[in-house]
This record gives sequence, structure tokens and C-alpha cells, in this order.
Amino acid sequence: MADTGWLLFTNSIETSRSGADGDWSGASNILYDNSNHATSFNFGKNDYSDWLKVTEISGISIPIDSTIDGIELKLEDCDADLSNTFSESSIQLVLNGAESGDDKASSTDWSTSKIDKTYGGSSDVWNTSFDRDDIISSTFGFQLSIYCDGSVASDEGVDISCAKIKIYYTAPATMAQMMNHYKRLRA
Repeated sequence: MADTGWLLFTNSIETSRSGADGDWSGASNILYDNSNHATSFNFGKNDYSDWLKVTEISGISIPIDSTIDGIELKLEDCDADLSNTFSESSIQLVLNGAESGDDKASSTDWSTSKIDKTYGGSSDVWNTSFDRDDIISSTFGFQLSIYCDGSVASDEGVDISCAKIKIYYTAPATMAQMMNHYKRLRA
């Protein structure tokens, strides 16, 4: 099995979630590996954020006809302004604007200390049947919404520094590998 290494995304946008009051500021900051943050804020009690949709993997290269074995998403330097208040409402893969596969949201509250949050893994395809062409599509990515279960000031929320993704795959056998295998079988 091979992998792409950690890759960044190219596009991010805040999209409306019905009934949500929480906003995103600096959504494009999640595209860069630096100290700037995407921030979700302006929550009411028992409220959700709008969607932060992040798509198009930058510089991805997967051989044609490869099998996708796993998808791992990492949100770096995540923290909340208040403890025991914010958690994920939903975090799902998207393709062509539609949610796909398992929702990896955790009801565990976000820490006030900066931590990396990882979803999926080397053998976890999020209950999807994505192929190589889906993964390299400009419409492939993820979307995230945050949940606030307490009363907070309008400027309190969560921060995410950067989003990265790693795709695990098995490349097809080359012609030389198939010929060597055939020769061993005939010997």
C-alpha cells in the first residue's frame, strides 16, 4: 500500500446550514500550513455553525486504476475558547456538493489547548466506494459543522489552523510485474 503523504486543499467556503447561527471567519486560512486560523463564532445556546466546506486536494497524484484503501483527514491546531462547550456536529466527506459516507463527528468537547484531530485512517474509506477519479476531482473534500451546547459571548468559538488529507491506495501491477509473475508460474 502507498500513500500520498499529507496534502493541503485548494478551496474553502462557508455555506449556510438551516437553523444555524454560528459563522466562519477566515475560512481560507484552513488551506495554509501557518499560524492563521479559520474561526467559528457567534453561537447561540444549543446552536450549530454553518458548514465549512473544503475541497480540491492540492498536488494530488494517484496512479490510474489504483484502489483507494483509506482516507485520513487531519485538522491541525484545533482549540476552543471555552472548555466543555464546543464539539463537532458533523464532519463528512463531500463529492459534487453532496455528503458521502460515514459522519466522523465526535461528541467529545474540544480542548482549550491546541491539538490535532484526526479522522479515518489507512484502512478506513468512510463507508464510501470512491475511486481514484472521485478523489482527484475538484469537488472532493469534506465539510464540518460545530455544535455549541452552552451560552457563550458572540466572539467565543473554535479555531482550526490547517486541514490536511492523506489518501492510501494500492497501485495496479505494472506490466513488468505481471510478466515476472507469469514467468514464475510457468517455471
